[in-house]
Amino acid sequence: MTQEEQLIQLFATDRLPNGVVGIGDDAALLPAVSFAGNILISTDVMIEDNHFSKEYFSATDTAFKLVEKSVSDIYVKGGVPRYCLLNMALKNQTATNAAYMKEFATEIAASAKRHNMTLVGGDTARTDGPDMFTMTVLGQVNKFIPRQSSKIAKGDLLVVQGIVGASQYALTRLQKKEHLPVHFKDYHVRPQAYAARASWLPKLAKVAIDQSDSLYEALLCLANNNKLALEVDVSLVPTLPEISRYPDFIIADYVLAGGEDFAVLAIIAEKDRDSLPEGTVVIGQVRNTNARPAIRLLYENKEFTIKTGVNYFLHFRPETKIVSGKQ
Repeated sequence: MTQEEQLIQLFATDRLPNGVVGIGDDAALLPAVSFAGNILISTDVMIEDNHFSKEYFSATDTAFKLVEKSVSDIYVKGGVPRYCLLNMALKNQTATNAAYMKEFATEIAASAKRHNMTLVGGDTARTDGPDMFTMTVLGQVNKFIPRQSSKIAKGDLLVVQGIVGASQYALTRLQKKEHLPVHFKDYHVRPQAYAARASWLPKLAKVAIDQSDSLYEALLCLANNNKLALEVDVSLVPTLPEISRYPDFIIADYVLAGGEDFAVLAIIAEKDRDSLPEGTVVIGQVRNTNARPAIRLLYENKEFTIKTGVNYFLHFRPETKIVSGKQ
């Protein structure tokens, strides 16, 4: 057995759903009848020293976060994950580290099982670096929740489920070599997809998006896609007590600009406010539709202007700065 075959066997399983052909063949076979409703497909990538650092991430942490960020997009669209594919481009020192790869494969299996998802294939390759992991998830959905909708009305509510800013705040502490309790570190290395617990989304959400990049960019996305003028009270955004003590630069840097908390941002009708589950918070409203896209920021009901330019979380585009709450 070649080294690649040994690596692939770490991820193989004999316990496949009826009719499914998975790892070991040239292509996976997924019976059409195994999908109830429409099919959702989403892909996410994690690149070493861009999305994760082995200084802070164990193999288990990396696998856990890869699965959570991959299924988050499926859940936030109102669906549930069913199957996944895993592609890995690995440095030689990673591919030949049997303990690391076994730990990674074990967590991939455990995380997939936690979401009732089956790994059915993928690909492997060698690279001079950095390591790169890509997961493609296939899910099913009855009622798709888009980013754009003509049903949004003036007075609709902006709501958030999840703790915002915690991942970026924990990362900053790690980069400064500060000791962090395990549960605090997990906000960055093992964030959970809040959308997985947001069963209210298909019933109430007109539009929804997960906060994988930043809350501010998610707000911009909804404003631009739907031609909305939005109003957000930053003091209402659920965050850590360590962050909420600082209503200026820190708030902007972490609550608005931080990414990878996988919180849920949605717009619902005002009449549905009382139907929101505990832990889902109203942070603002739609001031106008058919408007020039805009976001008015408040803090405790007062106009909130950010005094210092803040770079918000982006992967590839040139850095963009929030220079004023009046944008």
